[in-house]
Parts: sequence; structure tokens; C-alpha cells
Amino acid sequence: MSKSIRLCCAVVVLLSLFVFSACSIYRSQPLVAKDTQLDKRAIIAKTATLQIPFIENRGQLPKEVMYYANTFAGTVYITNDGEIGYGLIKREGKYEGNVKSVYLKEKLIHAKSSKPVGEDKALTKVNYFRGRDKDKWQTNLSTYNEINLGEVYDGVELKLKAYGNNVEKLFTVKPSGKVSDIKMSFEGAKGVKVIDTGELELSTEYGDIKFTKPVAYQEIGGKRIDVRCEFVIEKDVVESSPMDHGDPIIYGFRIASYNKDYPIIIDPQLSYSTYLGGSDGDYGYGIAVDSEGNVYVTGETYSFDFPTASPIQGSLAAGTDDYDAFVTKINASGTALVYSTYLGGNDEDHGYGIAVDSEGNAYVTGYTWSYDFPTASPIQKNWGGQSDAFVTKINASGTALVYSTYLGGGSEDNGYGIAVDSEGNAYVTGYTLSSNFPTASPIQKNWAGGEDAFVTKINASGTDIVYSTYLGGNEEDKGYGIAVDSKDNAYVTGNTWSSDFPTASPIQKSLGGEGEDAFVTKINASGTALVYSTYLGGAIHRDYGRGIAVDSEGNAYVTGYTFSSDFPTASPIQEDSAGGIDAFVTKINASGTALVYSTYLGGNGWDRGYGIAVDSEGNAYVTGNTSSSDFPTASPIQQSLAGGTHFEADAFVTKINASGTALVYSTYLGGSDDEYGGYGIAVDGEGNAFATGYTWSSDFPTTSSIQESFAGGTDVFVAMIGTCTYGLSDDGASFDSTGGTGNLTVTTSEGCDWTAASNDSWITITSATSGSGNGVITYTVAPNTSANTITGTITIEDKTFTVTVSAAPLLKKSPDLIVKKIKCPRKIKKKKATIKAVIKNIGKKKASSSTAKFYLSSNNDSSITDGDIVVGVTRVKGLKKKQSRVVKYRWKVNEDPGKYYIKVQCDSKNVVAESNEENNIKASKKVTVK
Repeated sequence: MSKSIRLCCAVVVLLSLFVFSACSIYRSQPLVAKDTQLDKRAIIAKTATLQIPFIENRGQLPKEVMYYANTFAGTVYITNDGEIGYGLIKREGKYEGNVKSVYLKEKLIHAKSSKPVGEDKALTKVNYFRGRDKDKWQTNLSTYNEINLGEVYDGVELKLKAYGNNVEKLFTVKPSGKVSDIKMSFEGAKGVKVIDTGELELSTEYGDIKFTKPVAYQEIGGKRIDVRCEFVIEKDVVESSPMDHGDPIIYGFRIASYNKDYPIIIDPQLSYSTYLGGSDGDYGYGIAVDSEGNVYVTGETYSFDFPTASPIQGSLAAGTDDYDAFVTKINASGTALVYSTYLGGNDEDHGYGIAVDSEGNAYVTGYTWSYDFPTASPIQKNWGGQSDAFVTKINASGTALVYSTYLGGGSEDNGYGIAVDSEGNAYVTGYTLSSNFPTASPIQKNWAGGEDAFVTKINASGTDIVYSTYLGGNEEDKGYGIAVDSKDNAYVTGNTWSSDFPTASPIQKSLGGEGEDAFVTKINASGTALVYSTYLGGAIHRDYGRGIAVDSEGNAYVTGYTFSSDFPTASPIQEDSAGGIDAFVTKINASGTALVYSTYLGGNGWDRGYGIAVDSEGNAYVTGNTSSSDFPTASPIQQSLAGGTHFEADAFVTKINASGTALVYSTYLGGSDDEYGGYGIAVDGEGNAFATGYTWSSDFPTTSSIQESFAGGTDVFVAMIGTCTYGLSDDGASFDSTGGTGNLTVTTSEGCDWTAASNDSWITITSATSGSGNGVITYTVAPNTSANTITGTITIEDKTFTVTVSAAPLLKKSPDLIVKKIKCPRKIKKKKATIKAVIKNIGKKKASSSTAKFYLSSNNDSSITDGDIVVGVTRVKGLKKKQSRVVKYRWKVNEDPGKYYIKVQCDSKNVVAESNEENNIKASKKVTVK
């Protein structure tokens, strides 16, 4: 399997790039690398054409609405009488600001009465779990991929579809219908015009909205025939002559001549190039990936129009000034949201950590200020009064909360990291200011003052706390990252100000520097003891632990960032701090007694590591953000810092090899504005890495994304950095001696490049020798005139295709060449010696010209063996049957003194089809080189 690297991104991207925006989603394709070099630098965000299902209204909206779809730009409503409403939004201000909304109403003029009908029922089921009142929860609402408005004019039918970034109206005009009958009106716009691109542009108070140039076509005889089509404005209202309030804009279509015996389809689309995604701030913090490649993201959203699919909670429950958590599951191909939901109550709710078990259940933690945060079978039913951590388990389909509980005491309690073991037990870390934080079988029973980290294990059913403990000293201590190994030992990292932070067998015994150090703690499976617990930091400045991962052997991998010029290093890739703040990556052995490696990772600005993951081979994957123009890169997708206007930062994604000696790849990831994070990173069984964070950039690198455009405020991104793997349709092909032509199919992911080559002169590749994605290679094989089967190869990246050609059939009368005699000096003293050989044709037919090869050997075997040295080759003219010919070679002697044999091989290139191919080699008597 080729270890090429590919990046996929989605803005909330899935890179093999995936971009997800908390208001949008997108995915990256893999970066393609040969050995440690990337040969693919594409970011593929696959979710722009994501189809959004229409949800049936069962009382969750006013009764006039029959169906609606939550797109990345806002909500599309279909009313009982077939009107289409567009609730579009725009956020003004970069970091905080006002949400502006536009409502446009579109209706058919003089149309027949029609009732919208949902068709092509989607697999998605929608569930609304808002607040704590289960009587108001709604479950299993049907969704549809298409809305059919039926025959709206005589011979004219209309259907609607919704996608991630547009709404599609499909008019089918039958032979009995007229295009000129179609008239649509808009209310809510200030003006309208058809621009040079053929688009219909509506001006509104907060910006322009466009319909793409209409497309018209017919399908005749199995072929699509395009027909020229354009917008016609029936009532032209421009901004300089504003329309009266409620005065509609009316438009239709002008179409070229077409075959009236067949239907014609007209397809105008509303483009959300201006209003795309959630209107406000959206932040991605945690990411996980399951065994099938589905990606799970959590974070927080300020946007009331965050894109949802099959939501447990379909709308922002918090007030207009507050956040809700969100949880999104994206399918493995990055083409659809499996589900995407708000998670919150009436106040602020923040998602930070996410994990997934073998069955696809998602486990989320964060914190909430909401007294009505949605709970299900809670261990702790009631809100503690300030912020409480929460732990929520969502089933694989996203249709229900398996459990959801508060976790906290009377003061502030925040969850940040979560992990899950093979049995489905959840491990949570964060920090608490509560002296009555819920504990069970604690290692540390009492709150030590200030902020203490906590570590809590909850059983698989969510009915009980297995153990829960404080972890801290008399100052501030915060847990941020947690991991669990195959033996259920828990690993925690964070940072501490406490000189009495609990340690056990520490690598670093005491707090150093001005304030905080990172810490790394391993807790045994029963939660009764610290296996080890150590400070990790320099003696000069502050150090922060943020992310932790563990491999199959129990080695812990930690990332964070440091201000210290003396942060502890071991076998570092980067030995010294580059100045300011640097990220760090540290590997600690299973017993916690030594650093396997520890390195700075940074440049001349500030660099922070937030998330880390490890694959089955021990390679570490790190993400964070950087403002350094010289951040260490290797085979980068993006070679330089794109910068920004506020933080002047990009995200980064770095892969370190298993020994910690080199960067496999390391790249910037960002647009012309700021990227904060990656915050989280996960890796699947194939070595594909998934990173998330958030961006202010309208030009964050995406291609073919779920959401191609920036939504406003901040958008979440989800980037997949994976491996390009290659497959062949067969391992090889066989031909008879006449040769022939063959085909070979290459299979790989979109965006993965490949090159085909053969070093065998008798194999010719007649098709293109390179390609991207799936492809077919055509080749020809020359006839084999020899008496031996020949074998050659075609190589495609790391794959080998073997070509075998059978020997030429032996004729009844064939030549047969032998080495009859070898003549050479028995003692060779001079620098040159002449070797003569008698080549004879003992066969029954003339032999064509051939070659003879001379060897110096330590043995007199009648075969060529390893260690035999070629000293020369000479031509042998054609030989009639029974004819002999003397050939000679002038040997320039450079070999060490000793005793050798001279071997001569006739027909050394195997060009003569002989009756016996086994008698071509003869060895001389022993000769001495002095």
C-alpha cells in the first residue's frame, strides 16, 4: 500500500481534503507522498454538492409551512400553496457583530392550485430534543430529497431540490406546455437585473443574491441536447428606482427554438455565494474517526442557522448572545452529513471533546451554563448553578441520546477531553472549582483549592460513575487531553501552577519556571493509583499540555506549547526554541521513566500544539496553529504562512515518524485571514489524519467542498490528510510467444497521481504513462523468438504488474550452440590476456548471429552463479549446422591475485531458439592471476 499523502478539507472540509464549517462542512483529500515526499498537494472538500433533505413540518414550525430544508445559507420553506421562502442570513463584523437576515418570498404567477408532495424519501430521520421537557421532543420525522409541486401550468411540472449551497428548481415543459407561461415573482428584494454572466441578481438591504444562469436541455435518443436559455425580467426594478413596499419582481425565461416533440427541462439555481453557512461564530474543537472512516466533530456555534441533518436538536436553543454545542457526523466519502445537531439549552453550551466507540456511538464532553441542557438517563439530573461539565452519548444513527448527564458541583466545572475504551466506558477530564464535584473511589478525595483537574470514568450504559477523582494541588490545575490504552489505563495531560501537584515516579519532580508546567499522569485501570505522574516543563517560563495519545505498547504522546528555552528535549528533531512560543511533541515510555523523544516544533513567531494522535505504526500526528513564517515544513501542501489580519496565524498539521527522528510531512493550512487551531486530530486505520479547527478566511483552501464559500464570522474546518493507496485489476498477464496487447486498470482515490513504467524493451506502454485517480494502461508485448519463457514488469507507484511470454515453439530442426573449447593462459602475469573460445553449432539448422559472454569465477559450474564477474562480451557471427567459429576477447586484468576459472556463455542474450538451452556454458581449467 502506497504511503502517499493526500489532504482533504471541509469548512463547517473533509483532503483523500475535507472542510467542515461549523456553519459549513468540507473535506480534504489525501496528501500524496512517495516515501517522505508529497507528490499530491490537493485539498479536496467534497461537500458542496451535498443534498440536503426537506423536513416535514409536524408542528415544529407555523402551520403554513409544509416542508423546509436547513442549508448552509439559511432555511428554505415550502408553504401549503406552493410558495417558496428563503430565510437568508449574513453576519457583519469579523469576530462579533450583528446578524442580518433577509426573507425572500417566491411564488408562481397565475399558476394552478397545487399542493407540495414530498418524494424520494430520504434515509434521514429528524429528531428534536430541545430542553428537558420530553413531551415536546419529536422523533422520526420524515425527510424527502425532492418536493413535487405537480403541474403548475398546463403541461409544466415543477420539482425542488436543496443542496449544500443552492436550491434547484426543475421545470419540465412537456410538448403540450409553453415556456412563456412560467412567471415567478419575488417579494423582499430592492431591485433586480440580469448581469453579464447571465445570472439574475437581486439586491437586498444586506447584499446581492444571485440565481445562476438558467440551463435548459432535452433528452432525445439517450443524449442530452442543451438549449440556450436566459432570464427575462417582466417588471424591472433597479435600486435607483426602488419599488414600493411589497411590490413584486416578476421574471420568466426566454428560450431558443427546440424540438417540441420532446419535453424540455429548465434549471435555474439560487446561488448562495454571498449567504453561505452559519451567520455567526462557529468553532471546531474535537474530532474523532470510526473504523469505517466516518468523521465526528464537536465544537460550539453562535449561529442560529448552523446546518443540520437528522438533528437531535434542530435549532439554536441558547439565547441570541449565547453558544450551543454542536455534534456532526460526516460519512466516510465526505458526501453527506449522517447527522448534525445542536446540543444545548437556554444558555451557553460548549462542545470540546469527542470520541467514538466500535459501534459508532459518539461520546461528547464540554460544559454548559444551561439549566435545561438535554439530559437522558442522567447520573446527575440537575444543573449545579454555574457551568457544569456534561457527558453525552449519541447513538450511531444520531437519532437518540443513549445518555446525557451533567457532571459538576456548585461552582464552575468544565469538560475538555474524552476517551472511550473497548467496552464503551467513557473517560473525561477537565477542571473544577467545586469543592463538591462528584467523586467515586477517588485517588484524591478533596478539592485542593483553586482549579483542580478531574478524571472521571463512566460505565458504558451511563448509569454509574466507575471512579472520579480530583487531580491537583493548591493552585490552578487543568486537564485538557485524555487517552485510554487497551488495558484501560487512563493518560491525562494539562497544565498546573501547583508546586504540590500529585506526582508518582516522576521524570521531572518539581514545578519549574514562572508559573505553569505541563503535566502527564497515568492512572491504573481500576482508578485506584497513579502509575506515574510528572511535571513536564522548563525552569524559565510557562509550559502547557493540551493533547495526549497512547499507542498499543502504552507509550504516551503529548503535545502542547512552551515559552521555555530549556524545555526538556530528548533526541529532538528541533533541539532549540525558535523564540517566543513553540509547540512541543514528547513521547514517554510505557513505565513513565524516560522520554523516548521530545522536541520543539516551531519558528520565529508563536506556535501552539493542541491535538495529537498516533497510528498503529507509532507515527505521531500533531495539529495546532502558528504565526511563524519559518515554521518547520516537510513536503508541505502549503509552503508558506498565509497570515491574517488579527492573529496572523495559520493552522498546521505535522506527521512525525515512529522513531521521532524526522518529519514525514509538515504543512501550513490556511487562507489570507486567520486560522485558529487545528484543535483536534484523529487518525484512522489507514493512516488518514483528520484535523479540525476554525477559520476567518474566505479563501481557505478548498475544492469540491460541501461548502465552497466562507459563511461569515468563523467557520469550522475539517481536513483529512490521508494516504493514496493503489490497486491493480490483476497481478499480471500471460501471453503466448506471439505477444499481443493488454489492458491494466489502476484504482486509487481522486487526486492521487500515478506513473507507469517498464524497463523491459519488449514491453511498450501505448497509453498515457501517468494519470490521476482511476485509469487504464494499455501496453503491447513483442513476440518471443527464444526457446525460453521471458518475464517482465510494469510498475505503477508501489505496485508491480508481471508480464510473462511463453517460449517460441521448438522446430523439428533447430540450431544448438555449445562452447566447444576455451583457450587461455594458465598463468596470467601481464595486465592483459587474450581468451579464445570455440563456439560450435551442433544442431540441425543454421544459427543466427549471437553473443558470447566471458566471466571470471571461483567455481567451474556449468551455470552462472552469484559472484561470477563479467569481464567481457563479444559478437558471434551466424553458424551453419556443424560449423565452428573461434571468438576471442582481450581481457584487461584488474582482479586481485588468486586462482580462478574462466567461463564462457554462448548465446548470452538468448536470441537463438535452440533445441537445447541448457548446454551454453563451459568453464576452463583453473588459471592463476599473479
